[in-house]
Amino acid sequence: MRQQFSNKSFNISNASFYISIAFIIVIEFYSLYRFSVICKSNQVAKTEIGFFGVFRDHSDSQWGDFAAHLTELMTFQILFLIGSYTVKYQSKEENKLRNLQCYNICLGLSYAFFLHNIGMVFQLAIIIGYYLFQKIFFKMKYFIHILWTLALLTLWTNEIYSGYSFTMISPTLQFLDTYKNSNQLLRWNIVFNMILLRIISFSVDKVWAYKQDIKFKYDLIHEKPEFTTYRARVQEPQPLKEYNFLGYLSFLFYVPLLFSGPSISFNAFNSQLKIPQSQMNRAQVLKYILRVYLIDLLTFEIFLHICYPNALPKIADNQKILKTFSVFEFHIMGFTNLIFLWYKFLTIWRIARGWALLDGIETPENMNRCIYNNYNFSGFWRSWHRSFNQWLIRYIYVPMGGNKYKSLNIWVVFTFVALWHDFKLDLLLWAWIICLALIPEIALQRYFDKEYFYKKPWFIWLCRLGGGFQIEIMCLANLIGFGNGHEGMDVILGKFMSWEGLLCFFFYCVIRNGFITTIQFRIRDDEKEEQNEKNF
Repeated sequence: MRQQFSNKSFNISNASFYISIAFIIVIEFYSLYRFSVICKSNQVAKTEIGFFGVFRDHSDSQWGDFAAHLTELMTFQILFLIGSYTVKYQSKEENKLRNLQCYNICLGLSYAFFLHNIGMVFQLAIIIGYYLFQKIFFKMKYFIHILWTLALLTLWTNEIYSGYSFTMISPTLQFLDTYKNSNQLLRWNIVFNMILLRIISFSVDKVWAYKQDIKFKYDLIHEKPEFTTYRARVQEPQPLKEYNFLGYLSFLFYVPLLFSGPSISFNAFNSQLKIPQSQMNRAQVLKYILRVYLIDLLTFEIFLHICYPNALPKIADNQKILKTFSVFEFHIMGFTNLIFLWYKFLTIWRIARGWALLDGIETPENMNRCIYNNYNFSGFWRSWHRSFNQWLIRYIYVPMGGNKYKSLNIWVVFTFVALWHDFKLDLLLWAWIICLALIPEIALQRYFDKEYFYKKPWFIWLCRLGGGFQIEIMCLANLIGFGNGHEGMDVILGKFMSWEGLLCFFFYCVIRNGFITTIQFRIRDDEKEEQNEKNF
């Protein structure tokens, strides 16, 4: 019998826990089997022959390009690490930081030029422009406000002008555009958003460092570096002299995190160049790397062979197949599409994070909870893009008042998230649907987060219903933002605005998702009992 260890816990019994697990295993395997049969019995566009002659989903260009060049990437990772370790061990202590920065800049710029070709001239112009702006005006009272305005303007102009062209400077430079378009492997503006986050981090960290007692905090962090946590590295400012052009470019063009993240602040990055991370030892890092390549990558590819989770909802040629789906099958597709996105980003982010860890740079772990282990919007978002969430909290949410104005701040935060991803109506709708769902969640959590309610037998059923409803809305929001788009809303509404649709929605919210939330409640209680609750 489990002990009742907390007045704010549901104390889920072992019987309820294991019954819920058994039910979910049965219903999820059946759902995946049914969806797989549908996929294999139709001619689905954007599929290709994969392993052992079995067709696989080949509709996502981002994953397709990544997987196709994985061997080359692994070779480059090894060469990069050999060079980095050589610089570290051959450099004198007083020159190590500068030498590492120069190494990161040379490798980063070379890698970026290899991908972007001469198009990165525009990227460098923007990067240098931001550096000069912060160097001259960082002491100005409204510097951060102007910086954010420029950042949004940069995102918008990059989108409008598709990364700019040389003919915008002079028609006589048309030949440069022709050369650029025929030789670039990747347009620079597609991946510039990650660099923009680092530009903001560098500039704002410098402003905050200027406003604090730098010498005291700098000495403190070096007294016992072995006890320095990642969070402490983020909070501790660096010496003002280290917010220089070398540090700026080294941070922006650090190869392991260049295009995918996870996000990291300048303070944490620069600190770890001087004193490498010590939270994970070599054995733990190697175990992490093996898990990524032997488990995450392999199981994701198996999943893409079993069903087509992205091709069906995403590709227009497959819309005719969607119209034949029952509401139950539509639900299955919505969740498998969410699993696809989770699996894809999990694998990409962990490969990048593992690469950085091998180089002594720790970043927050994105997706530190399984997709089945989130039952509300706030928890789902904090876990999904954990590093970006911490970045948003540090540079947007807290400066705007934090929890004091939470119901208002979420609109600013998620609107920025949508625009940062892309200037598309689909993503704005996705962001605003999440905000609409978060407002009642915030209000209900504030009202019901009392020991009194946890003692009531009906409270757990109310929480199951609320958690189940939010899981369902997350899937639908995802289909609009990253699947069918706003054009597919008619199909979605048509499926659900019927008796069959409402009954199926009820089944998923109350029964299927109810069992999932029961499992999650037990996991949260166990984490508290073991004093191992995950901090975001």
